[in-house]
Amino acid sequence: MTTKTAGGTGRSAAARKAAEAVARRAAEFQKREKELLALATEFHVAVDKAEKVRADSEAKAARLVQDADAKAAVLREKAGADAAGFDEQALAAVRRMIEFGESRDAIMQITGWPAARIREAQRADGGRRAS
Repeated sequence: MTTKTAGGTGRSAAARKAAEAVARRAAEFQKREKELLALATEFHVAVDKAEKVRADSEAKAARLVQDADAKAAVLREKAGADAAGFDEQALAAVRRMIEFGESRDAIMQITGWPAARIREAQRADGGRRAS
């Protein structure tokens, strides 16, 4: 009987050792999973923050571009109004060239303007012909 008892005790000790080893392994696995979860959480928090920074910057950049476009439109409108007087002076000079008797081709060479602009100056001059 002692052999059964000794064998039974030996089996119980082995089972205890195995259970302890499995429990240690499970504890290590659980610890590793907990650490992995913390790292994964850290990763996703960082990615979310980076995306928010980019989205906020894009929104701000879009507002800046919109403001700049509005300012540029005002500037172009003012420039158009300011240049209108000089455009009229240029037309007046072309009309005087027509009155002076210059041909359309000569005026085109002198001014670099296309024929359509010369005709525009003629119409504004009452239709006198530059040929």
